[in-house]
Amino acid sequence: MGLFQRHADAVLVELTWHRVVELDDIEWVTVRSQSRPPDTARNVRVHSEQHFENVQVGINPNGSPENMMESRSQRVYEFELERWRRGRVLAEEGSGQSGVRWPEYKLGPNERVHKKSETYTAVFAVGDSGEEHKGELDEATWRSLEKGSRYHLELGVLGHVHAVRPAAG
Repeated sequence: MGLFQRHADAVLVELTWHRVVELDDIEWVTVRSQSRPPDTARNVRVHSEQHFENVQVGINPNGSPENMMESRSQRVYEFELERWRRGRVLAEEGSGQSGVRWPEYKLGPNERVHKKSETYTAVFAVGDSGEEHKGELDEATWRSLEKGSRYHLELGVLGHVHAVRPAAG
């Protein structure tokens, strides 16, 4: 038993699930650079920009540097590149073990799946005290549980369920 853990026998009173699909889509962003654009760039424009630099041209009789502002020209590329950004977020949720499903979606021509996530939650009640403990469980453990059955719980310091096993007898 870990430090700050406690145990309790409790009855499973609720099972819920939540599944999310996060999609990305492409957007074109404008980039300014002194480097040549990659081959995947579009709307490439090249122009010169003037800027001024402080250039040392000599030394004064008192030994301090003599400077003057000099105009310099530099080539600047302006172009557009594709960048992935967060797009649609689709979710499905429910209670009980039947009907668990991923949200339905069709990818558009400029979309991709960024991430899928899922949570499976069980709520347990301890005796008649009204005390409840909630835990996020892996899908296999969650599916093995039966509502109304008694389980032995390992609880963390804040009462969250860390492990579940059938209660003895």
